[in-house]
Amino acid sequence: MITDDHRPNLVDALPSRPLHHETVKELGESDRTVGTMPIKSRFNDVVTEFLLILESGTYAIAFDPETETWSVLESKGHEAMRDPDVEEELFSTLEGWREEHVLEYLVDNDLLPTFVLE
Repeated sequence: MITDDHRPNLVDALPSRPLHHETVKELGESDRTVGTMPIKSRFNDVVTEFLLILESGTYAIAFDPETETWSVLESKGHEAMRDPDVEEELFSTLEGWREEHVLEYLVDNDLLPTFVLE
């Protein structure tokens, strides 16, 4: 994780739980951000990782189920408002985090969708 001096203030305002996808969408539409992008997954609308795009850079934001807090795993500055290469690299960081730290939490708390086979 990166140091607090590189931590956007918005991260401190997030609740101590995973977010609904609508909340992440609304955050991305606020005047304080350029946008947000939740991690692409096969799961339902529970968001535990997303990119926060600000004018100052793009931040990989992840929920830590052990501390029930949100953290910045990594950030990258960029010259353009959006940089697909930066986004792809940070998504890779978030996917690794989910696999190692969050997947078991999602299963244990029944936050995965129920699939019905027909």
